[in-house]
Amino acid sequence: MSELTNSVFLQAANSFCFDRTHRRSKLPQKTKPFRPFAKHTPDSGPLRGQSRKHSGFTGWIFCPILLCSSKKRLHRQASTCGRKALADYFQCLLLDCDGVLWQGDQNIDGSALAVQALKQAGKQLVLVTNSSTKSRASLAARATNVLGIDVGVEEVVTSGAVVAAEAVAQKVKTAYVVGSQGLKEELQLAGIQVLDPDVPEPFDENLFRLLTTIPTPEAVIVGHDESFSFSKLATASLFLQRGGEACLFFGTNPDVGNRDKSGYLIPEAGAILAAIEAASGRSAVITGKPSTILINQLLQQRGLTKQQVMMVGDRLDTDIAFGNNGGISTCLVLTGVSSRTQVDAAHDALRPQHVCNSLHDIVFG
Repeated sequence: MSELTNSVFLQAANSFCFDRTHRRSKLPQKTKPFRPFAKHTPDSGPLRGQSRKHSGFTGWIFCPILLCSSKKRLHRQASTCGRKALADYFQCLLLDCDGVLWQGDQNIDGSALAVQALKQAGKQLVLVTNSSTKSRASLAARATNVLGIDVGVEEVVTSGAVVAAEAVAQKVKTAYVVGSQGLKEELQLAGIQVLDPDVPEPFDENLFRLLTTIPTPEAVIVGHDESFSFSKLATASLFLQRGGEACLFFGTNPDVGNRDKSGYLIPEAGAILAAIEAASGRSAVITGKPSTILINQLLQQRGLTKQQVMMVGDRLDTDIAFGNNGGISTCLVLTGVSSRTQVDAAHDALRPQHVCNSLHDIVFG
């Protein structure tokens, strides 16, 4: 560099420097100093209007190109810092499991990270599932295994646990159960005797008539049962017909199917329940989602108001209807059964207040 060029460069540089008292020489009065190495955080000066103490450094060289770039970067950071995610507005999130946290044995992308962030933020989480195949302890263990995050039994509510609590409230002492071992465990833990008559398999009319000698239970309780058979259908129907109104009829949930990875629905408890209702001529009392029985139990047990709680689910007919029926906020995620097209066509009782692509989007925006 020639001496002339060097001299011109130094004069230009010095004319745009700050002195020790922060007075500007030829810099326009409305232009703020650019500090390329200042770390901008939500609590630091430039984003909150705070002043910085002078470090004693002589000054910065003013660069219009870098200043423009910095202003854009600061604007983006300020926008991000001022934005709240949907989860930030609630103290407690009720999370459905299948279709929200996992599908099958695989967690849904971002769900584990979202759950971890919610826990670290001090949010109350309740895994609310209409599945009755597992007890709360078994489901908590599964959630811990699939998500890789510790989930306690107290953070889990199953439709089996809810129907057990409701049966106890109705003073039920004995019940015939169409369901899995997990449902039977919850009922037994609640002090209800589960009847297990020796029903002939395959169905035989002559042997079936022997069931008429068995005392009618105080309730028939129906959940998901992968060993459901015609013999079980006939037995449940017999008890309900013979017992009349004295034999209470409970269904854990109305879900007719769960979405498989193939895209097709696998029959669920609702399909079994519909068959027993048709065979007996009786209508079941639903205790799981979308019944308000569950939301009332949760609010009372946890000391929460409706305004502090949001339901997150993947089904309009159970998850969203449940939240709407209970008067809490609702959010549908598009990682399970219901689609955005179905949301657009849904009537008010099934329409969510919010729709997000996934749980991750609810937590991180």
